[in-house]
Amino acid sequence: DEPVEEFSSWQPYYHRAVASADLVLAASDKLYTRAQAINPNTYLLPNGCDYDYFNQARSNQFVPPDLPELKRAVIGYLGAVASWCDLELLDQVAQVFSDCSLLIIGPLYNVRNIPLRPNIHWLGYKAYEDLIYYASYFDVGIIPFKKSDMTAAVNPIKMWEYLAMGIPVVTTALPETQKYSKELYYSSERRDFINNIRRALKQENWENCERRMTLARENSWMA
Repeated sequence: DEPVEEFSSWQPYYHRAVASADLVLAASDKLYTRAQAINPNTYLLPNGCDYDYFNQARSNQFVPPDLPELKRAVIGYLGAVASWCDLELLDQVAQVFSDCSLLIIGPLYNVRNIPLRPNIHWLGYKAYEDLIYYASYFDVGIIPFKKSDMTAAVNPIKMWEYLAMGIPVVTTALPETQKYSKELYYSSERRDFINNIRRALKQENWENCERRMTLARENSWMA
């Protein structure tokens, strides 16, 4: 990760760590450019996903015992809920899509004041092997990250996991997600994010699903 903001405590050690390494692997263009200027033995290795695992979500029949009663459709988030998440945007989504459920799977990392609404379900941390049982209920997967120096360097693993499940992905303006704007819904502003969720829920078809899964398969950890 970029040694800024939440990770600024790494900053004093960054140059020495990168300069002294025999091999440096960077997960995004921004991280690569920064590290490569220090150590020429730096390679770009973007994040990926366990394609075979997450693709199983499409055929899951298991109902987790703590799964709440969900409205249709389900807007889902998979991952840590941290300071880089736009919680105000999540609250807006819950208000605008009051006839939908927001299903949040992941621990609260360094935040406390989360929006509490009847249609937001905070289920907390789940073991990795159980993730697909919850994610299988997602109709759309969201990446509601704030725009910052830190998130500008993030290649979000959840993007690949959502794609492997074949579901539409709605993301805020992250440089690493903009590369795939043909396969996902890239949102420059909050209002675009809201509109893109609406589009994702209404305009889906099998062809889009196949294209997303193909992209995820090409970016599996194995590939």
